[in-house]
Amino acid sequence: LAYRAVMSSASAIVGIMVVITIPSWDEMVMSSGSAAYAPMYAKLKAEERKLNLKGANEKLLFYKEGTDSTIAVKERESGTIVLTVDGKVDASNTGDMYTQLLLGHLPLLLSREPKSALVIGLGSGVTLSAIAQHEVERIDCVEIEPAVVSAAKFFEKVNRNVLDDPRVNMIVNDGRNFLNFTNRKYDVFVSEPSNIWLAGIANLFSKDFYQICRQHLNPNGYICQWSHIYYMSPQDVKTVINTFRSVFPHTTVWFSTIGDILMIGSFNELVIDYLQLAKNYNIQGVNRDMQGLNIREPLAILSSYLLDEGAVAKFTSGAKINSDDHPILEFSVPKSMYQDTSLPNWKLMSQFKMNEFPKMTNFNEKRVTSRASFWYHLGVAYDFKDMPIEARKYYDKAINVDSAFVPAYEGIAISLHKEGKTDSAIEYLQKAIAIDPQASEAYYNLAQMYQSKGMKEEAISNYQTAIKLSPTYKERYTKKLNELLSNK
Repeated sequence: LAYRAVMSSASAIVGIMVVITIPSWDEMVMSSGSAAYAPMYAKLKAEERKLNLKGANEKLLFYKEGTDSTIAVKERESGTIVLTVDGKVDASNTGDMYTQLLLGHLPLLLSREPKSALVIGLGSGVTLSAIAQHEVERIDCVEIEPAVVSAAKFFEKVNRNVLDDPRVNMIVNDGRNFLNFTNRKYDVFVSEPSNIWLAGIANLFSKDFYQICRQHLNPNGYICQWSHIYYMSPQDVKTVINTFRSVFPHTTVWFSTIGDILMIGSFNELVIDYLQLAKNYNIQGVNRDMQGLNIREPLAILSSYLLDEGAVAKFTSGAKINSDDHPILEFSVPKSMYQDTSLPNWKLMSQFKMNEFPKMTNFNEKRVTSRASFWYHLGVAYDFKDMPIEARKYYDKAINVDSAFVPAYEGIAISLHKEGKTDSAIEYLQKAIAIDPQASEAYYNLAQMYQSKGMKEEAISNYQTAIKLSPTYKERYTKKLNELLSNK
């Protein structure tokens, strides 16, 4: 018996020693997204792939194997900070900012004096911070993974320390579970789960989930549901929207970037009160965010407007419904992994667009559409989304309204230059200068075009002209000129 006891103790000690001496998992590799980004890694040579998997050009700021997911925060050489969930980037302080901000702002811009809001999914906290810029009294945020709450602290510069806002109630719980055990109702409801191909996420895009949400939405409230349209077949996109529409028949579809759509649902038909929209837009913090997205006037938010109710009905006609009993998205969406479907899906949806404007009150459409600056601001907003073809369409409309509207010529030139069509861009800038010889920005942009073509003397001449014409921007123009001269 004593022998057995000694042997058992020895075995236990050996077992402990084995566990202690096993090397720990490489946290960089574990959070590298080898599955989500497999095509990218496959293109790399073996040694380069190994370096990328180990995050050779990244710094690991945070890592935790949580109860629901493995969460990491990484800083890249460029200064970009990303939040990854099981290796897939779910948020960042750069490329994802447009979607993160618009997701929070859009339903509140459309609302009349909202007092309460609910956010399902914290992410970086940027969407939550966008909501906090509005004059709401209570904001509840539900996040299933405690590690995400900890990780959000690394985004305090862009989420503006929103978790310290006294109006914010951070709730660590499953979103559906929380809704099943609360009687609270909200004026605004924002749902931003992760990608549908991840296990378990499809139930947050189900008819059953939306029916629960509906019970917690106030009569004049709005629900805003994010969805990706990348790595998805057209049929799955239709299923996503049709499932939402099956519970919220008054559904319109908006988009932030070509790969991300926002569905707005309500109990009543969407009719935007322009005066209310303008009032919400001009709230100081809201206006600051809108300017940062190059949405330079209230109506420029229409650069994100895609489908009205009628168009949604036509687009989703005959589409399936995703439900708890028939979780078709859980199995169909992963089949489109690694397929570049963003642009084809966006173009398909755009074919169903019926109107430039949603229904609006306190709004004179004829007066607005006769204003060149309106069309120009839409073009600017599209340009900011890296959609130069769409941008030029609206710049052209501005010129059709007012052939002497110089900023539209400059806008076309800049968008052409981005596409490498510099000679055509120069022609448009020359047209702008012919209309207004005092247009300093046109000379400045022309200088940059010539500089990109290696035509230094022409570039210097136009920088100098721009400096003479504009004391306001003299410092900016002079800086670019000096940079060029120092490289002569």
